[in-house]
Amino acid sequence: SFYFPQVLVDLFRHDLRLWKAYSITLQSHDVFSEYLDLLSALEEELSSVSDRTLQSNGPVS
Repeated sequence: SFYFPQVLVDLFRHDLRLWKAYSITLQSHDVFSEYLDLLSALEEELSSVSDRTLQSNGPVS
């Protein structure tokens, strides 16, 4: 299990374009390979946050 600052989750869930750019950057450079587990954990957390938001607010139209 990873600990990552809640600010990352809050930042990325409000701007998925930023999340996509961050994710692509980390995946595209070998120097960041040690962060791929963190990336997966963040992706899972963002997915669960999105699911909870949809459940409480309903789908965005």
